[in-house]
Amino acid sequence: MGAGGSAQLVQEHLDKQDACIKKIHAALESGAAGPGAPVSAFIDGEPAECHSDDSDIEDELQLGRYVLNEHSKRKTYVPEKDDEDEKDVEWKEITDEERRNELSYSRPWLLNTLPPTNWEYNVTDRDKAPSVKLTLEHVYGYRTRGSRNTLYWVGDKRIMYTAASVGIVHDLAEGKQAFCQDHSSTITALAFHKGRNLAATGQATVCTISVWDALTQKSLAKLGGYHKTAVCALEFAHSGDLLVSLGMDEHNSIGVYDWQQGCKVACFETGYRRILELKFVPNSDSEFVAVGQKTLTRFAIGKDGCDYSLKPAQKGQLGKRGRNQAFLCAGFLGPDVVVGTAGGEIYRFDSDFKLAEICYAHSGHVTSMTQHGDLLVTGGMDGWVNVWDAKFTRVSSISMCSKGSRVRASGVRALDCRGDQLLVGCMDSSITSVDLTDKSKCALARYHCGEIGSNGFYGEMWGLCEDPNGPRFATASDDGILRVWDSKSHVCVHEAPIAGEGIGDYARVLEWSTDGRWLSVGFQRGYVALFDTQMGFSEFLRIRSGRRRVSVLKFSPDSKYLAVANGEHTVTIYEAEPMTMREVGVIKYTSVCVSVDWSKDGQHVRCSAQDWNLKYYAVPSGEEVPAVEMRDTEWASSTTLLGWNVQGIWPGDVASGQEINVATRSHNGRWLASDAVSELRLFRYPCVGSGLDATGQLPRRPQRVHEPSQTNTTGVRWHSGDTHVLTIGGADNTIFQWKVDEA
Repeated sequence: MGAGGSAQLVQEHLDKQDACIKKIHAALESGAAGPGAPVSAFIDGEPAECHSDDSDIEDELQLGRYVLNEHSKRKTYVPEKDDEDEKDVEWKEITDEERRNELSYSRPWLLNTLPPTNWEYNVTDRDKAPSVKLTLEHVYGYRTRGSRNTLYWVGDKRIMYTAASVGIVHDLAEGKQAFCQDHSSTITALAFHKGRNLAATGQATVCTISVWDALTQKSLAKLGGYHKTAVCALEFAHSGDLLVSLGMDEHNSIGVYDWQQGCKVACFETGYRRILELKFVPNSDSEFVAVGQKTLTRFAIGKDGCDYSLKPAQKGQLGKRGRNQAFLCAGFLGPDVVVGTAGGEIYRFDSDFKLAEICYAHSGHVTSMTQHGDLLVTGGMDGWVNVWDAKFTRVSSISMCSKGSRVRASGVRALDCRGDQLLVGCMDSSITSVDLTDKSKCALARYHCGEIGSNGFYGEMWGLCEDPNGPRFATASDDGILRVWDSKSHVCVHEAPIAGEGIGDYARVLEWSTDGRWLSVGFQRGYVALFDTQMGFSEFLRIRSGRRRVSVLKFSPDSKYLAVANGEHTVTIYEAEPMTMREVGVIKYTSVCVSVDWSKDGQHVRCSAQDWNLKYYAVPSGEEVPAVEMRDTEWASSTTLLGWNVQGIWPGDVASGQEINVATRSHNGRWLASDAVSELRLFRYPCVGSGLDATGQLPRRPQRVHEPSQTNTTGVRWHSGDTHVLTIGGADNTIFQWKVDEA
């Protein structure tokens, strides 16, 4: 049928519709609405409801009504419900079988969460927050990833730096730390005014700036609301009354704050080219230099009464000799501006901001510079620190490369002078004090830094375990170093390389045997190595449990067996007592296993996986055991994220997301520590409450939340007889040591 035929059918349909409407009007006009007849309602002149015996009308209207569409001004048909559809539907309660079928798809582990026999719910103290709290005691870490010049002397015996979301003031004489904990995300910038002992820190994501007292760590001001993405540089004016900040947004904006009044007084958007550092002119509150990607500009802060202004005053003139490149840092030699370049040169500009002199200083980027009296000290990515006099003559050179380290790992990220003592922060997260008179060096700290490649930083920290017989704990990250720490003295007592089998074979998990003799390391490519703690942590044996990463290592309570889970969906049981690592059993799992717990008698293991399954197995046979038979089993540890004993750590719908990485029970069995986003949470154990509520959700139990913590927590351990909790941050490569105190 052609287009003409279709148009004809449409017209016939419309004609028939109009005829029906006319019949309705005719029926009404003829007196159908007499006494006792139903009252008809009209909407925009059209009948909303009518009664008629005309079958044609009923067929056309189909128990519906016509309404006028307010947008198109055309009549549209709205069907009405039949009387049968309006009957009350009998509500039926969901059966246990239907509930189990639903849970088997969304939350399969809940099918295996059975309380112990004779367990009583609704006990009063289980509905309260824990009676203990955590206090941050020490941070093992120094951030050099994505930030420079965040290391300063504070007086004679203290230094200040940042790690994760914490500003740290470290007392070198007593080995203690004090913290600024005003931030909720990673600190990306730090400034220090030595005359007034003022510190300012800026963070990423929610770009707030905190001004605080470096001696007391008391917060003095909170600033924010202007920058986006991150605050990448901060600088105090000479008097300390003004603070200049640099944002990592698309406009590379600069803000000027009167921090004592808590307000921004001026701002300027510099453009699309990245600004990397700000530096005030000595003894000035109104002039500073901004350097960055092909950018070298002097800015002026103007003041007219109570109003401030900010505008570029002068651009650096390179002339024919200079090369327009990335300028990374700035300093001053007398009235002249000195700039470090990506090509390794130092450019010196005269009072007219014209290039006056070029000095070839480093074989890599010039990343930091500071003043030492009339001398200029520079640091570069070549791992060298050079000292220059006013005529750009090199006075001395100090190599920061340690034995066996790579040059890039020793690249200088921060410099600060106090008298003849130079504080040097390097790319490998090491802090060193250098005496400029005799070039002697004193290592103050060295932390994990991740793998350092040609494109900068990458890698995380995943390995953490504690010595069951003393105040030691071990960590490993993608930097390929195994470090053993003393939690009392807060120093590294041993470090050794733990190279994997080729590039990218990083350590992913650590586990100390229950007798304290062996330290096991699991690698990305499926290898497992055993280190003898009585022989200086020397490697004793290495095997390969599979071709994919090792996700869990767990010794049995008597150290007779070692369970090794890997990415091939298997858990292999090895006989570890004679140290031959003989395979005695294999458990085939449904997904990658993320936790393994041994029963106290060493006869069973409890495994949870990435597919939200929780299952129980006999050892060493590997046969699955029904959950009902394991409900009264006592477990030597509890590291599972899934189970009856930890159901209260999950918020709402437990299948909604992977926001929790770790959960660990204390040795005394009273408390449970868990992470959530960037927070550390403390619960009572078992964390059960009253189970599922009427909506089928698990209400989160009362807790204590501790902020700030690492960006993404990858490990939690109770330590030293439950007097401390240790946490590690993956991306920021930090270790937090928390003290357990009475609430």
